[in-house]
Amino acid sequence: MAAPTLEGRLLCASEVAYSASKTGPVNPANSAPYYVGAGFIEPPLGIADGPDAIDACIVGRTPDGVVVAFRGTPPIDDPTKPLKQRIRDWCNDFRAELLTSPGLPGRVHAGFAGAVNALWADATSEIRRQLALNQGQTALYMTGHSKGGAMTALAALKWLQETGGKPVAVTFAAPRSGNDDFAAAFNKMIPDFKRFENRNDIVPHLPPHLALIPLLSAATESRFDDLQDYDYQSVGQLFYIDEAGNIESPISGSLADHVLRLKRFGHLAEAIFDFDEIVGDHRIDCGSGYQQAICPTGVC
Repeated sequence: MAAPTLEGRLLCASEVAYSASKTGPVNPANSAPYYVGAGFIEPPLGIADGPDAIDACIVGRTPDGVVVAFRGTPPIDDPTKPLKQRIRDWCNDFRAELLTSPGLPGRVHAGFAGAVNALWADATSEIRRQLALNQGQTALYMTGHSKGGAMTALAALKWLQETGGKPVAVTFAAPRSGNDDFAAAFNKMIPDFKRFENRNDIVPHLPPHLALIPLLSAATESRFDDLQDYDYQSVGQLFYIDEAGNIESPISGSLADHVLRLKRFGHLAEAIFDFDEIVGDHRIDCGSGYQQAICPTGVC
């Protein structure tokens, strides 16, 4: 059965996106039970591009509307993906220089922006086709896990800038997509963007926000000024899954936000050498912290 909540259905759609390896309809058998959990009416169309097809998304219809889910980076030991593709995809994640990109404010992650741009023409064409099937009386949802979550933020704002339509966007374990200027503009235009982050998942902390740059530069006669090129900021509203598996709603107020940051960094520091825990906290499949907190019934 389909997941009982919208966030649960989008979480399942993000998992289905991992089965998109080429352009064409996705085989439901390759993503059970998440295909059913997402509530797809028919097999979504997979769209793949970039070198060795390292960039991919799916576009499909559900009773909620049209769903676009961007594929994350496959694990480096994933036997279902060619080794060359896995290495290329991981290298693309480390293309963390900030640059300007057409249609987006501020500066954004070079690798993630390149991934969105590679898919954009085909993806937007398919989005428009599927919206037309519903005669325009439907919502557009964008989602993704890991790299797919970072792509979601860029794609949601790009779609809004180009069409004037604001998609409902929810991400899971997403790294940061851009700098402070990008985040400020993004939060003003899409204030209800939701991002879910689980326990000691390290990926949402990357690339880093270098809050100490001004202090370092002043103390060292501006020797750290070049680090401004890698100053990232998170976007949207944080829904944090704590150590007990509870979802903490967005926190308002700088003090409360600061307390949560310290708490998270404290837990992460304790677990930093426990590779299995950090990797496990990043997963979204059945048995993962994301799945148990967001979709505890109806799928797994």
